[in-house]
Amino acid sequence: MPAQDPPYSAAEPEKMKIGLAINGGMLVAAAGGAAIMRGFQQKTIIIDGEERPAMEAFDCVSGLSGGNITVMLYAYAQNANSNELLDAEHCIDGPSQITPKVLNRNPHKSIFQRLTKSMVAKLGPLLAYEKCIGKNMKGAWPVALWQDFLQPYGIKRNQPFGTSSENEVVSPREEVKAEPLMNFAMLGEVQDNGNEFTECEKKMKTELDKLIPKPGTYVAEKSIMLDVEGGFFTPSQISEVMEKVNNISCVSFTVSPSDVGTGHSLTMIADSGELQPATKLTKPSEWGESNNHFSLELALAMGTWSYPINQQQQLYQFGNVEKNMIFGDGGIVTPLVDIHSLVRRNVRKIIIPMWGYDPGHNYIEIYKITKNLSLSIWASQMSMTWISSYFGFYAGTMNYQMSQIFDEGEMHLQKLRESFDDLFLAGKPLVTTLKDVKVIDNPFYGVVGGGTVDLTIMYVTMPRLFGESVPRESVPPREGFDKTVDESGYFTNLEMKDFPNFDALNAKNNSFSGNKIEKIKAALEFGIMTTRQTNMMACLGSWLIDEAWEGVSIDGKEYFGGFKEILQA
Repeated sequence: MPAQDPPYSAAEPEKMKIGLAINGGMLVAAAGGAAIMRGFQQKTIIIDGEERPAMEAFDCVSGLSGGNITVMLYAYAQNANSNELLDAEHCIDGPSQITPKVLNRNPHKSIFQRLTKSMVAKLGPLLAYEKCIGKNMKGAWPVALWQDFLQPYGIKRNQPFGTSSENEVVSPREEVKAEPLMNFAMLGEVQDNGNEFTECEKKMKTELDKLIPKPGTYVAEKSIMLDVEGGFFTPSQISEVMEKVNNISCVSFTVSPSDVGTGHSLTMIADSGELQPATKLTKPSEWGESNNHFSLELALAMGTWSYPINQQQQLYQFGNVEKNMIFGDGGIVTPLVDIHSLVRRNVRKIIIPMWGYDPGHNYIEIYKITKNLSLSIWASQMSMTWISSYFGFYAGTMNYQMSQIFDEGEMHLQKLRESFDDLFLAGKPLVTTLKDVKVIDNPFYGVVGGGTVDLTIMYVTMPRLFGESVPRESVPPREGFDKTVDESGYFTNLEMKDFPNFDALNAKNNSFSGNKIEKIKAALEFGIMTTRQTNMMACLGSWLIDEAWEGVSIDGKEYFGGFKEILQA
């Protein structure tokens, strides 16, 4: 087995690596990630004296949960190129050209088109078949993912994957310059159905919750009481809590074409004995069980939608002991955007487009709730915990307490908040760069401190300038509304009312109420989006990258130096 990648160090690499992190959140996140990648694919920079798509400037692209889908298809699709996958050759000059025809386009090779197809219709028969023949029904999930996402792109079932230097494996296309990274997690032992891991996570949460201030802040505008504000914790505080549960916790894994493994370096003392995850990385084609290849569909099944029915089981070697372990969605333990694997690979410039997958993730709502309130309340709201967890902020959110890899969290998050608030009020794209962020040790992720990174964070919302420019015929107001955009900045069109932060579970705005036929229709369309919704997301992604390409300023004050400056350097 090859040795593990060297941990993050202060030594300057020969080339300043650039990474892109695509967040999780089911198919909404997958579409959002593809939309941002589309924007980069449509811009060009000079590489080795030749004009090339800006996507080729990235050294690594990481995915998590729904974002894994986009990263996997972008890298491994065998019968489509990057332009086709991202629908990048279809360009318009801004939102004023988003006509009904543009929204109804359905290019059959694009990632966006795949995200409008229902997996439920395929998964049901597969589950029924496996139950009838007495097999483990968890096997239906990889097959459903393969049929829906991989087979249409020429990827064979149960085929090992790896690098182009290996024989009989599926590898990234030659045009893909970025190393694709996908994230999943070890969730516990099969023998106790993961209960020990789950109980230890609960104990850690209980201990940390005791330290969180509970101010009971009342927000009159929203008529809600914020019971938990949250707070910043030091790595030593987290370590003390982890020691109380014998370091037992879910473990994050990363897989690339060349290797699969974890940076986790803590020994867990479980009821069944010591569990020390392997500290060396393995080729994907050599990982897992010999009779069950670690195929792309299995990697995707491990990394998406972590419900008990679709979690996967694999034998895993702890030293000289082999145990049957449960694997599932990495979003259970990683804060819905995989930054740590980029840092571990010495990526120094990281672009993080945060595309929320719930109407409450819209910055319109975050600003309303947190205006004139503390930084802790701002950091605890909605999807802001995705980033704030990496800076040592904890608000009782799932298992993210072990996530800190950056120092001086309060200072950086305060700067981020001030920039986002100003940009939001000015109707600009919410994007800024936190420069020279110090990296600290984190044995849970295998990150060794000593250097700095530049974090470019974009929070995707709908700037009023974009929404009000879309023609009325494309987003006709629903009954009771005259304008296409309401006072808060949302589309008044029913189909687009939650844009761009559609509900990941119910993006098509269907209801499980009504007659039996309507309920069946809603169930079959669970989690998917309409063609018009995905095309609108694609248009916004392209517009955001274009608007911020040369930088973003307000009244002469620069808030962001521009994506071109980062990628062309």
